[in-house]
Amino acid sequence: MTELANPDAGSRSRHAKVIESDLATKAAPGSRWRVYVPPADGSWDGAIPGWLAELRRFRAEMLYADGLRPAFRRPDGVFRDDDPADPFAYHVVTIHDDRPIATLRVLRLSATHSGVCERLLGTDALNRLLTRLGIDQTVAWECSGWAVQPIRRSGGLGLRMLAAGGAVANKLDLTQGIGASGTRYGQLYRVLSAGYRLVPELDPIPVPALADDIQIVYGALTALRPAFQALVTQTAELLEWQDF
Repeated sequence: MTELANPDAGSRSRHAKVIESDLATKAAPGSRWRVYVPPADGSWDGAIPGWLAELRRFRAEMLYADGLRPAFRRPDGVFRDDDPADPFAYHVVTIHDDRPIATLRVLRLSATHSGVCERLLGTDALNRLLTRLGIDQTVAWECSGWAVQPIRRSGGLGLRMLAAGGAVANKLDLTQGIGASGTRYGQLYRVLSAGYRLVPELDPIPVPALADDIQIVYGALTALRPAFQALVTQTAELLEWQDF
């Protein structure tokens, strides 16, 4: 963990190679990359959209991970992840054969108090943290809800989804990113390889429901690794914007 938080030349080289590999990999050939735009007030009339219901099912199944996180499968066997941030967020969804294979959520911090970081830290603690980091909440965004089919993770789709989040933030003129990253299963390594940084002087947060310890990460889009910024630019061309 220390090496990742304060990378030496060797680890910086390894991170660069991770991104270069993903730049050379086609973005899930045959797939479509959709961005669903939230309603202005974070609500909808009647039932939730079918795409969101399917997205929540997919996300829960990925989180469940063959029983690693049992809270994401209900007693009737249905997978559900009804995250309160969903109605306020921009959702990037990679679709293949009419089914989601990856997703990620972009949330304006100023849009709601339902973000993952705020729920983990509390409103006052998050506000103090943003002030300490010099982050203006009006141009800040949270990356969360990151899920990728296991079979596709080795092909670079996970990092590409992270780049898609950056592309959405760019289009929305959001410049400062923050997120909550798991430490046990490789997620944090990918996040740091992009150039995001661990928040200093903040211990990992145990989250039993996720079977993980969570670290808060942050970074300005313009300060991320040049190779990752290139991946953001490349991925932006794939995005198809949809109404919520």
